[in-house]
Order: sequence, then structure tokens, then C-alpha cells
Amino acid sequence: MDGFARWLARRPLPALLATALVTLLLGIPASHLRIEQSIESMLPSGDPEVEYYNHTRQVFGSDDVAVVGVLADDVFAPATLEKIARVTDALAKVKGVEWVVSITNTPDPAANPGFTPPRLLPRIPPTPDELEAFKRRLAATPLLGENFVSDDFRGAAINVFFKNLTAAQYFDVGIDERIGAVLAEAGAPERFFYTGAGHLTQVAVGMTRHDLVRFTPVALLLILVVLWLSFRTIRGVVLPVLAVSIALVWTLGVMVLAGKAITIGTSILPPLLLVVGSSYAIHVMARYYEQVAEGGDVERVIVRAYQRVWLPLAISAFTTMVGFGSLMVNRITAIWDLGLFAVVGIACL
Repeated sequence: MDGFARWLARRPLPALLATALVTLLLGIPASHLRIEQSIESMLPSGDPEVEYYNHTRQVFGSDDVAVVGVLADDVFAPATLEKIARVTDALAKVKGVEWVVSITNTPDPAANPGFTPPRLLPRIPPTPDELEAFKRRLAATPLLGENFVSDDFRGAAINVFFKNLTAAQYFDVGIDERIGAVLAEAGAPERFFYTGAGHLTQVAVGMTRHDLVRFTPVALLLILVVLWLSFRTIRGVVLPVLAVSIALVWTLGVMVLAGKAITIGTSILPPLLLVVGSSYAIHVMARYYEQVAEGGDVERVIVRAYQRVWLPLAISAFTTMVGFGSLMVNRITAIWDLGLFAVVGIACL
């Protein structure tokens, strides 16, 4: 290590250029980092039951269903029924939607079983007689009534069935935004509410992104304060933060190149690496300033600082990597990813 320290002191430019080049090469993919909160990341990898579930979805289609709730004074009012019919048709045209069912287009399977059944409501708006017959059918068939209309006729449900999409595909298609635009266009006086597993996943992604944007700068600010209180020099603040930031960029770049995204498990990785890396940097800078105080030329200062810091720092990093690496025995993808990329991140630090 003494020879490496001397080489570094005599020829810092190659090391700086190599660091800048690696940062550039990994920074480009890191800028395309995705945030996902799919339930798939919380399932054990390679589990035969998970494989069977995925195969079933491929064969029979997605089991992902969303619901658009409608609140009105009377869902059977002609204007309200016409609006529900328009929203139902508009939602069916949204990319990624397989089909949509509501009271305005639900079929009557008992009328013509085995063939294409007619709709329970033959026309929109229905005649008074057709509407009364429809209400009697709802009362007599709980399966219909409990799925489409509330008992007081003030609420209705529009069931949206999606194609077999992953959480990433759901996000890329922009289904939430498209459905939100359809419901916003519908307007008052009726009120529309949208919910479903995909929508909740998107909300979780937004919350994760918000937490990353909020807590990472907070962690960085606290690190800056600690560094300033420790060294009270510009160099003692800038160099540790720069080193930790570069290592974080490298780690995120490796994640993207590995085809991974920030998930429930790895969302804590950026602030975690900032905190762990800053502790390493504090040790290095503290040893450096100790040797500066003892005097000597630049090369001697760097070599003595390296001699005193490299072994304890390497042991500390190794034990930390072993600790996080133990998470990789877990079969849950999100936990396995956290262990793997924490090890990668600490190695970069």
C-alpha cells in the first residue's frame, strides 16, 4: 500500500481522470434509474407457486381489476346513465385496458346462455318499464347488484380489467394519467373515484420518489454540518461529499446496467450509502490532517496517512459488506437486491 500511496501522490492526474471517466460512463445509465413498487419484488424468487401464478396469468389473462366509483343523487337518472355509458366507453379505449363493465353495458347471461347475451339495459337511457325491470333483476340477483349498484341507487361501480401488465408497463403506458383525464372530462355533478392495485402501486411509487427527494438532501445536509464541525475547512467538507457522491453514482449506474430499479427494499440505499460513506471519509480526512499537523512534504503526509487508515478502513468495509451480503440468502427479490447493491455500494465507497 505504501507504493500505491506514493504513486498516487506523485501522479494524481491519472487517478482523477480514471475516476472521472468511470463516473461519466456509469452516470449516464444512473440518470435513467427507475422507481418501482411492484408486488413482484416482495415475492420469493424461483418459488414454484409464484411461477405457477405467473403462468396462470399468461394463459387466462390478468387478475388486476380497478374500480371507478360513481356517486350521484340517482345513478338511474337519464343524464347520469348517459355519462356512465360515455365514461365506460372512454375507459375501454385506454391503452392497456382489456375491457370495462358497468351497469350500462353488463350482459344478461341468463337471457341467452352459451351465446352472446343481450345487455341488461337494452338502451341508454332506458324506458321507465325497462328501468323497473332492471331494478327488479338487480334485487333478485345479488351478484349483479353488489358489483354494480349500491342499495340506495346513489352509487355505481365501473369495473376496469387490465391486460397482463407488469408494474413498469403500467407506469410506461400512463394508465393512471389517462384514466384520470377521462374522469376529469366527465365533470360534475357526479363524482368519480378511482382505485385499484395498479393505482395504489403508482401512489406508492410517488411516495417513494417524494421520500427520496426529501430525505436524501436532508441526510446530505446533516453530513455537511458534521463535516464542517469536524474539520472547519472547505477541503474537509467538499472532498468527502464529492467522494461519497461519486460512489453513489457508480452504485446506481451498476443497478441500471443490471436491469434493476429502486424498489421497496432498495429505496433506503441512497441515504444509507451517504451515511456509511461519510464515516469512511471522515476517518481518511482525520488521518490526513493529523499527518499535516506533524509536518513534512506532500508525499510523506499522504503515505503516512494511508499507512494509518487503509487497514482499519478495509476491515470496517469488509465486515459491513459481509453483514449486508448476508441478506442475499433471502429469496425475496427486494431484500436480495438490497444486500447485493449495498455490497456494491460499500465497495465503491
